Amino acid sequence: MSETKTKEIEIYWNENGKFQKEYNEMWELVPSQGEVKIPDNKELEHALEMVRCVSRCYYEYYNNGCCNLTDTETESCEQCEGCGYLEVGREISEDEEDTTEDCYYCDGSGEQNGETTINEYWENFVDKAQEYSGNYRMKSVLIKAGKNYPSFSFSDSDNIRLENVADLVFEKAYITYKAHAKEVA
Repeated sequence: MSETKTKEIEIYWNENGKFQKEYNEMWELVPSQGEVKIPDNKELEHALEMVRCVSRCYYEYYNNGCCNLTDTETESCEQCEGCGYLEVGREISEDEEDTTEDCYYCDGSGEQNGETTINEYWENFVDKAQEYSGNYRMKSVLIKAGKNYPSFSFSDSDNIRLENVADLVFEKAYITYKAHAKEVA
């Protein structure tokens, strides 16, 4: 597990989140695959499912830069008209070959990134986590990370926003968990 540059705050990725102990305790009831199912206690099931949803988004952010969570439309580069190169700015004679270089706007790909959105598969996880936490800034943080992929350039303010969402969900879920822990022990 790599450490992030956000060392001043308590961060779950570095295993020292604000509610790390509580998270670890709840995580014991989260299955390794699939949704949380506790048929006899829908309230606890929902709380632990929210822990799972946030954890998946959180992992995707720090481990994968949201590359699986987002889709980014690509558009033809306006500067090179999609060909990927620009002519060098000098006159050439008939017996010389054209001199070109990679387009510096698109790095020679001929494409530029357009709009980035949460993809259909992940949208449910993100929406559930946002609703449960009451924090609607999470989606913008994840989209920004996906847009910046593969640079993995996360701002401290984005890291803090994501930690705040995790804190809100883990604290709220833990209250439910403690109220019902004896039932699932």
